[in-house]
Parts: sequence; structure tokens; C-alpha cells
Amino acid sequence: MKISKTLKTIVAALGCVVAATAQAHWVPSGGTSSYTATVSTGSGAFSYTDVDNTFTPKPLPRLAGQLASVNTRLESALNERLKAAAVAQGLNYLGGTVSGDLSITIQPVGGAMQATLSGLSFRGTTQYSGRKFGVITFDCINTATISNITIRAQYGASTGAVSAPTVGMTGQVGSSTECDSNLSWVLPFIGDLLIDYAANKIDDKILAGAVQLMADSQGSLLYGQDVNLGQTVVGLLTLIPENANIAGFAVGSYVRSNLPYLLANSQFTMKLGHSPRIDPWRRNVPPASDLVYTSELLNMSLTAPGASFNVRLTNSMTDVEWVWVCNVDNLALQCPQP
Repeated sequence: MKISKTLKTIVAALGCVVAATAQAHWVPSGGTSSYTATVSTGSGAFSYTDVDNTFTPKPLPRLAGQLASVNTRLESALNERLKAAAVAQGLNYLGGTVSGDLSITIQPVGGAMQATLSGLSFRGTTQYSGRKFGVITFDCINTATISNITIRAQYGASTGAVSAPTVGMTGQVGSSTECDSNLSWVLPFIGDLLIDYAANKIDDKILAGAVQLMADSQGSLLYGQDVNLGQTVVGLLTLIPENANIAGFAVGSYVRSNLPYLLANSQFTMKLGHSPRIDPWRRNVPPASDLVYTSELLNMSLTAPGASFNVRLTNSMTDVEWVWVCNVDNLALQCPQP
């Protein structure tokens, strides 16, 4: 039995529709974002929440935005340095990213504060193509990595000013090259240039990025300018409001009355996280509207002679709106909504 060409086309089209519909997905597209700060001691806890509002910015969402961007300075510095080295050797720098959750420890050392930042990694790629011996063409990709980046520096307890000569950066470094031929040795090891600087000595651009990362991280949480409060710990005061009271301990008033003492004598341990990750919903129907997605943006412990407490900042997404797509892995694919 012969089947006409037209019928074959219709059957094939229907098959595509059925297959595509079976892969129908939903992706998040907005919702209500709220931020909750919680200060706790051995006697209990105090919390308050800010709901994000585009028209009336509130303290906790603003602080969350500052924390989310603290590692961009280091990323920019590393990218700038690697791009310049690549261009100097006729290569095409494809870009690099800093990833990971930043951890910070700060403790008093000899009249200053010693800060250590860790938990970040960097990955940058460079492309090189050309011709060897006039007949063999090649296309190579070099990947330079710095894992477990650690930055150490000292800063003044009263001002928060980072001392550039005390800044040092180390990490586990690597450089690999892949080519579309067996000529992997052709590509200059551009990654080794960056790694040389990162592992042994920091050039001016990377030093500036490391200093700025240090300043941004402890500046967002411990130092900042406020027209009413002057030089003060704006981030910490945002997290611990003045009316915070735990079982009779007026922790909000205590922090405000003892800022210089706390800044010069406390050990701080901080872990920075990320906003809730909401994955695509790979079903034909959207998920329930009452689901709550929560993540921890900050977990900070402060220990000083005579006082210790923990502060957490969390971000929750509710009333998430979902948009239907045919296939999240192929957005160009067209099919009817189920």
C-alpha cells in the first residue's frame, strides 16, 4: 500500500507536535520576593521581613543586592588581565567567570583586623586558530582555572580601609588546551600568564580587583556611609534593627552603643549564598501556586568578649508566575500549548 507524499508530511508534522507537546515545559517569570533578617542568641531570636518593592526600595533588598555583587570586582579584574594578555599574543579571549559562595573570616590581629576571603573559583577561556606549515589548520581552546581562591588582607578597625600592601591571593591553578588536531602545543599557554600572577605575584589590575573585593565584602556588611549615622556599620544595623530584643537583651541598642568595641574586638565568620534557584518545570501543567522557594543569602556569626550572636538573611519567592514554553532546551521549537 502506497502512502502519498502529502500524507507522509502530515503524519511527520503530527509526530513532531506530539513529541514537542510531550516535552512541554514551564519557566518562572516573576513573583513576590521577600527578605527576612534573623538575629539569634542562646536565649532566642528576633526576625523582621521586608517585601521587595520596585517603587519603594527597602533596606534588606538593597543590602541583598550589594551582597550579590561583591565578587564582580574580582571577576572584572581577572577578565581584564587575561584579555590584555590574550590580545598581546594575537588570541581571542572568550571571557571568564567567578563562581562559588564567598566565605569571610575577620579577627583582630595586633591592633588591626585580619580578613580572609575564600570559596571562589575562576574559569576563563581563550580561542586561537591559524595555519601551521602552510597546509595544516587548527582551532584551539585554552581554559585557565583558579580554584579555591583565597585572599588575605588587613584593614583598619576604625575606618575599614584595606591596606593594599597586605593583600595576597593564592589558589589551585590549572591550564589546559584542546585543539581540533594533534597540534595542542601550538597554542601559547595564555592561561599560564594569568596563573603566574595569581599564584606568585599579583599585578596591579588583579591587586586592585582583590582590594576592591575585600572592600566591597566587608564594606557592605561592616562599613558604609549614612548621612544620619556617619561612618557606621550600615549592613549590620540593617540586619539588626534598633528595636531588636531577645528575652530582655536589647541587642539592637547594644550593637549601636558598642560599635567601635565590636569592630575592633570581634571575630566575624560569614558565608554568602545566592537567591533561590527555581528550575524549569518539565511537565504539561504548571506547579502549584502556593510553593515557596527559600535560600540563605548570608549567615554571619559575631563573637566578642562579653557578647556573641548569629545573623541570617534569607530570601523567599512566593506566588511565582510561570510561562509556558514548548521546550526549555530548545526555545525556538514551536508547538501548541497543552
